[in-house]
Amino acid sequence: MTVLTDDTPGRTPEDFLSVLLAGAPDNVPAQRLVELLPGGLRHAFWLTPDDHGRERHEFYGFTLPAPGTAAMVFCTHEDPEDLA
Repeated sequence: MTVLTDDTPGRTPEDFLSVLLAGAPDNVPAQRLVELLPGGLRHAFWLTPDDHGRERHEFYGFTLPAPGTAAMVFCTHEDPEDLA
């Protein structure tokens, strides 16, 4: 897990998330989740890129509990049985 601090005071969690996602891989809406929190939000997306002929699964999760702060987690695995 990585904890991030926004360097722009007063930016909303939604706007901070947009900055954090700049350049992130585009994903389909069915592989995206957004949950509103009191004063913040959670966002996750997952991908299944081809890795030299092997299927690989990637999960990216963000929690922005309040303006100015975020936590990010990244997980990856290759076994389709672990996708759930």
